[in-house]
Amino acid sequence: MKAIPFILVMLVAAGAHAQLTPFSGVVTAYNKFPLKNVTVSAKKSKMAVTTNEKGEYEILVNEKDVLTFKAEGFKTFSRKIDDSGKTMNVNMVFLGGKKNEEIAVGYGYISKENLTYGIDHFANENNNYGLYNNLYDLIVQNFPGVSIIYENGQRQFLIRGMKSLMGSNAALLVVDGMVVNDLDFISPYDVATINILKDSAAAIYGSRGANGVILIETKRGPRSN
Repeated sequence: MKAIPFILVMLVAAGAHAQLTPFSGVVTAYNKFPLKNVTVSAKKSKMAVTTNEKGEYEILVNEKDVLTFKAEGFKTFSRKIDDSGKTMNVNMVFLGGKKNEEIAVGYGYISKENLTYGIDHFANENNNYGLYNNLYDLIVQNFPGVSIIYENGQRQFLIRGMKSLMGSNAALLVVDGMVVNDLDFISPYDVATINILKDSAAAIYGSRGANGVILIETKRGPRSN
C-alpha cells in the first residue's frame, strides 16, 4: 500500500520535469555589444543563469514563463516568453551617469572601451523598442498613464483622460515632424526616440495638441519635401 503514494509522487515529479523546455537568446547593449554576467531568471521554473562572453544564455522554462534580465547599471527588464519561438534576444538599456559606468565596467558586463563608444555614438540604440511587436504595445507598456481607446474603429492613444463626450479624446501623433493618423506603418526597430507631451509642452501644437501629443522620431529622421 505504501508503494502507491511513492509512485504517484514520482509521476508528478516526472510530469513537472517534462514541462521544462530550453529557452535561449543573446543579451546586448546598444544593439551591438554583448553583455556578459547578466543574470537571467525564470519566474515559474525558478531557474537562473548568467550570460557568457558572447552575451548568450540558455535556461529551462515552464510554459508562459516570465524571464527577468538584471545587470547593475542597466534597466532591469522582464517579459513573458513568446510561445511562437524558443529564443528571446534582449537589448538592455544603460541608465547613464558616471557611477553606473563604473558599476557596469567593474562588474564585468561590458568593457570600458565599448561602453564609452556606445555612449558617444549610439544614443538612439539605447532602448528596448525592438522587443515589441508594434508601437501601440511599446508605448502603453513603457509610458505610465497612456492607454488605448477606439475612436471610429481605429486605435488611438489616451493621455489626459476622457475630456469630451462629443469630440475626440485621442492624442495627436507626430512622426518625424509630420502629423499622422496611426502608427501601423512604423516598426519598433525603426524608432529612435519617443516623447509624451502634455499641458504646456503640447501647447506649440495649438488646439490639435489639447489631448496631448505623442512625438516620435525614427532613425531616418525628419522627412524632406
